[in-house]
Parts: sequence; C-alpha cells; structure tokens
Amino acid sequence: IRNIKTDNRGNLWFNFWVGKDIYMKSGNTIVNVPEKAGIISGAITGILMEGSGSICVSSIGKGIFLFTNIHLLVYPESETLVNANIHKIVSTHDGGLLMGTDDGLIHLDPCGNKITGIDHMPEMTQFVKDIAIGPGKEYLVTIIDNRFEHSISKIYPSSIENLNIRYTH
Repeated sequence: IRNIKTDNRGNLWFNFWVGKDIYMKSGNTIVNVPEKAGIISGAITGILMEGSGSICVSSIGKGIFLFTNIHLLVYPESETLVNANIHKIVSTHDGGLLMGTDDGLIHLDPCGNKITGIDHMPEMTQFVKDIAIGPGKEYLVTIIDNRFEHSISKIYPSSIENLNIRYTH
C-alpha cells in the first residue's frame, strides 16, 4: 500500500504502489472508486484528508480528485492547472491545498474554486519532489534543480494565503 487515510466517517482510502486505482473500504465492502464513479484512473501520488473531511487525491497526468461526502470534483489539466502531474499535496493552514507538480507549485483555494500557479524562480527547474510543512505558514519545497548556492533558500513570500515558501534540492 502506498497511501492510506481514514475519513471522518471511518472509511479507509488507499492505493497500491503498482496500481492506478484508489479504493475505499467501508465496513466489509471495498470499492474501486474510479471504476464506480466512471472516471479514468491515473497513477495516484497522494491521499489527503483535509479539514472539512473531504478526501483529496493527487495523480500523475489526471489532475486532482476531491471527494466530498457523495460528491466528486475533478480538476483536470486546464489553463489554470497547467500541469496535471502532481507529486505531492498538503493542506495549508487556511484550508487550501498546496500541490507540487512537474512545473512547480499550484494552490487550490479553501473553497475549491480557484487554482493558482506559484512561480518564484522561473529560471530554475521546478519539478517538485516533496513538500514539508514547517512552522507558522512556512513550507519547505524540494525541487530537483541543484543550482542553489546553499542547500536551503531564503523565504519566498506568496500573496496566496500568505504562504512562505523555502526551496531546497
């Protein structure tokens, strides 16, 4: 199993390393969620239960899936989500989602209405490998570009939810 989370109803959500599906175990029943919902599945990179109890699933090439009670919202690649290869997803302190893609960071606002790209260093490779939550509203973002003079960069502020981003390689 690659990821496993429990939602606020006691259901288990999980996926396998080699599989492209996500499963929900409710009682003795296991449901293949993409199959049941009739959506095309992609390589699942993360499962996150956000503050409201919704399950957010990130994927490679298929975008973001947000399961809220019995509702499903899909955020495929678009003008606002320019790269649907999502490697890491974390909840922000204000209830939004911060995601790392092949092309840098993206943010989904707490209401799930607006996706915004965050591009502090356009001259550098922005393939995000990982995101760690730091103190306050600080996030440490690991990218593959090793052109930093030091292993950890200065803080780059963002107007989005007042996030503070540090990059490392």
